[in-house]
This record gives sequence, structure tokens and C-alpha cells, in this order.
Amino acid sequence: MGQAPPGLRITPLFPNTALDLPAPGAPGFPKSGDNFVVNRSDQGWRDLDFSQYSDGPAQRKLAIADGTQIHIKWALPGGVIYDSRSPHYRDLLDTYYLPQTHFDAPFRVDEIVAAGEHRWILR
Repeated sequence: MGQAPPGLRITPLFPNTALDLPAPGAPGFPKSGDNFVVNRSDQGWRDLDFSQYSDGPAQRKLAIADGTQIHIKWALPGGVIYDSRSPHYRDLLDTYYLPQTHFDAPFRVDEIVAAGEHRWILR
């Protein structure tokens, strides 16, 4: 079995290679860093080539307290839909995690409603 191309590879918690990001055999995502920074990225435990790409944080989260509530900003490696045909399959990865930016997580009901894309009415 050949060695995977270097770069950050994201695999699901349950074994399903169809959900790997990037797809099996594709080059991994460039990810700089080291063991001693907030956005940790190191060579991993399988080798000592110090390529700095083997792994990274499962999430990056900022909690900002303004005196009345706590605001959460997040960057998550992946998406929220397990269907590669969906625009949300890897949107959080491409828009926030890899560029190292954060999104505001809606917290209050009005924020959640404003951020929603679909409405279900259950009767």
C-alpha cells in the first residue's frame, strides 16, 4: 500500500472512506504549524519527517463575554451534511477552517431563525 500524499486529512469518527476529506488518494490540505501553537499541526506519530501536516485541532472556538452574554465564534473541519452533493458537505472546512477565520454561532432564538435556511412546521 502506498503512502498517502502529505497534507491534513480529515476522516470521520466512524469508518467510511466515502466521507474522507479530501477524497482517498488526493493530496491533503496544506496546514502549517507545530506542537506549540494554538492552531496545532504536527508530524504525527507514524513518522518523524516533520512535515507539519499530519493533524490539527478538531475545532477552533472563541468565547467572547461582553458582560451580558457569551458570543461563540467557531471554525470546524468539515460540514454539517454527510452528503457530498450538498453545499454544506464541506462548507465549514473551505470557508472557515482552512482560511483560519471563524463564524458567529447563532445562540438566541432570533439569531437561529435569522440564520436558518429551511423551516419545518410539525403539526
